[in-house]
Formats: sequence, structure tokens, C-alpha cells
Amino acid sequence: DPGRGATQLPPARAEASFWAPNNATQSWCELHRTDTDIGSLGPNLLPANTVFQTGKSGTGWLLNSAALGGFDGQQTQVPACAGSVFGGVAYYAGRVYLPCDGDGLVALSVDTTAHTITTPGDWTQAVNPGPPIAAMGLIWTRNQSGSTVYGFDPATGSQRVSVPLS
Repeated sequence: DPGRGATQLPPARAEASFWAPNNATQSWCELHRTDTDIGSLGPNLLPANTVFQTGKSGTGWLLNSAALGGFDGQQTQVPACAGSVFGGVAYYAGRVYLPCDGDGLVALSVDTTAHTITTPGDWTQAVNPGPPIAAMGLIWTRNQSGSTVYGFDPATGSQRVSVPLS
């Protein structure tokens, strides 16, 4: 079923648990019907059996990978972006980095023990980012036009590298 958010399959390939999102105003069926579901990227596995998921609605969810929770069974949900998220996210040192349409590259602090997500107020980069990656101590992304690659400090958000591509 394309409307479901996640399904867990044991070795016998029978469904063990599933999760389907709900945000403050729409059920998972409505998110699917309006094409604001989570189909724009896959889940991100974090420490402590935690899964971070976001998508076209801009909402971020934390799930327990051992028991996904069923309908609206997430551990927490927050507005992660004003716009949609496409392509993928990166995780590094307790933060998830998102390529948010209209916002830029955004960092969210994730506590996988307390199951909370917070937004560091000083960590949004006004670039039109592609999917980020964490490598060599930086958070890397390219702009959507593909003309520049950026490297940002994961803690402060300061730009450390900007390389034009030709």
C-alpha cells in the first residue's frame, strides 16, 4: 500500500509492524491523496533503534525501529521545514540535516533517548540544497543547479568550503 509510511518484515516476510503518519491537520490518507506524503525520501536510521522520517509535508517524525507504532504511532513529530524535503537527509553527531524547499539546508537536533527533535535557531543555510552528506567533518551539499558544492561546519553552520563546478 503506497499510503503507508513504513513496514517491518521479519525473515519470514510477514508484516511484524507498520507505521503511517498523521500530522496535526491531516490523516495519512489525506497526506497520500494530496501528494504531501513521505514518498520523497527514505527513512534515516539513527542510534538507539530510532528512525527519522520526513517528506513532502515538511513534518519530521521519530519512530522506534523495533516497534513502528501503527497509525500515528510515532514517538514524536515536529514541523521540520516550511516546505517539502526531497532526496535524502544526513545524520552526524546528534543532528539531522535536511534539504528543505524554500528554507535551505536545515539542522535538527535529535535526542534518541528522550525522543525529541529541536531546531537550532542558528543553523539554517540559505542555499537551494540537494541531499546532504556528512564526510570529512563537514556537512556537504550542492546547490540544485549543480554549479557549486558547499561544506558547512556541522556544529556552527558556518560555511567552510565553496567550490564552483564547471
